[in-house]
Amino acid sequence: MVLQSQTVLIKAALNGSRGRHEHDALPLSPASLAREAAAARAAGAGAVHVHARDRFGRETLEAEHCADTLNAIRAANPGLPVGLTTGLWIVKDAVKRLEQIGAWTVPPDFCSVNFSEDGTSELCQLLQRKGI
Repeated sequence: MVLQSQTVLIKAALNGSRGRHEHDALPLSPASLAREAAAARAAGAGAVHVHARDRFGRETLEAEHCADTLNAIRAANPGLPVGLTTGLWIVKDAVKRLEQIGAWTVPPDFCSVNFSEDGTSELCQLLQRKGI
């Protein structure tokens, strides 16, 4: 009998849609997400998933904040794959979501896509065109 080896990838979701009111240590800023990504990597994670935040700690898909988050994590964790959410609840409008994600200048390595949300097909097409 030949046993095949299996690879397991641990992906750490660092903050999700949670708010500061839910836990004081929740990483929201690019710097705190970079630190937590390093800790997750040291604990065995092979990738991280994050929700970028604006300066007020609100979830955002805006290009500037997503780039700041990705750049900070990548600077502190070279080679670690980083993914972003595309949750429709963040902008509440499928067309606006496409516009904001379409403006990303620093692409993540992967994205989460919630197939129960409106505009999923168009979102997947956009992500593919962007090479994500």
